[in-house]
Amino acid sequence: MFGVLIMAAGLLLLIQRHNLADVYLSSRLWPLFPLGLGLLRVIDPPQDSRGRVRSRRSGAWLVFLGCWGLVNEFHMYGFSYENSWPLMVIFAGLSMVWRSTARRPRTGDGTREA
Repeated sequence: MFGVLIMAAGLLLLIQRHNLADVYLSSRLWPLFPLGLGLLRVIDPPQDSRGRVRSRRSGAWLVFLGCWGLVNEFHMYGFSYENSWPLMVIFAGLSMVWRSTARRPRTGDGTREA
């Protein structure tokens, strides 16, 4: 159900951006949505079917996206969408390093999972 709501919001935003209808959804506070969702995923990460806790990287990405959006929407520290996009590249690299250094859980025979 949550995915359907996200798709509907995206569709309405697309309609708004292309001026196909008089729909007003966006505001300067949109980054609070990914920020809140990311905080929930970082604080209480989901578990897989075997009961193992999944990585917090997706939550960290959402928190970063929310903070980046807020900084850009309110033009904090002189940032705007035009000049702050390299921060996304930096965080992508940081996420790759995080993933490569994360320890994989051991299986019953002592080997690492793939």
